Amino acid sequence: MGRIRRFIILPVLLAVTWAIAFASPASADVLLGNYNMCGTTALYCFNNWNGTVSAGKDVRLYAYGAEPNNDWNIWTEGYVSATWPWAPSNQYFLDSAYTGDPVYKFAWAPKGSGSGYCIDQRNFDASTDTGNATLQPCQPTSKFPTYQYFVYNGSDLIAVWATAVSVDDIGGGGYDNISLDANVGNGGYLYIAPDPSVYNDYGWNIWDKP
Repeated sequence: MGRIRRFIILPVLLAVTWAIAFASPASADVLLGNYNMCGTTALYCFNNWNGTVSAGKDVRLYAYGAEPNNDWNIWTEGYVSATWPWAPSNQYFLDSAYTGDPVYKFAWAPKGSGSGYCIDQRNFDASTDTGNATLQPCQPTSKFPTYQYFVYNGSDLIAVWATAVSVDDIGGGGYDNISLDANVGNGGYLYIAPDPSVYNDYGWNIWDKP
């Protein structure tokens, strides 16, 4: 099996002014590579079940192996700064908490062939603090890309948009780190949930494809 190239233990309409702040990274859409994204405690990977794409389709898990549906283009969207990717000012403390950390986007790309669909957070429900991670058309930076941005903080993939929704829902500067998690096993679902998770607090590695 391919050795880990890079080890990662990886988890509401916004105002128009947010769109401007959200679309201002230091850089955007720099391809890190085409990899499998698998767990640190069991080799189950992000998977586009059956290889079909549609808006709102759940992202699931499948065992590590020669499986094109496990392949994802990982894009570096920039690095957290004092005012990006979170906004407005009542959320800048999140930027300060993660300053310098990379921001990633994950696009399904079997055998490296881009599909135009990315892992998306819009199914997150602040009233329950949970939601399935789904596929949606990849968002250009001119729109609302934070739906699909995840900050790697050294232990998790923090869901940028879902965490911002949590800040607004809790109020008073309180918030939950909302990150990617899963019910582990073939066919298990990828979730957006608080950290520590209500599920398994599952971390992730980026693996070379077999």
